[in-house]
Amino acid sequence: MLQKMASTFQRRRTGVPNHHRCPISTGPLEGVNNKIKILQRHATATVTWNSFA
Repeated sequence: MLQKMASTFQRRRTGVPNHHRCPISTGPLEGVNNKIKILQRHATATVTWNSFA
């Protein structure tokens, strides 16, 4: 297991320090995408139920 971890670090030896120098996350973008999906789902459900009323 230690050899596998060492080989993983060796493959990613440029990415790990770069992440620590500039820690950019896509978390906020994913949150916006999730809110858009929820709004679309609610809008579709509202239109569907109103058309049957």
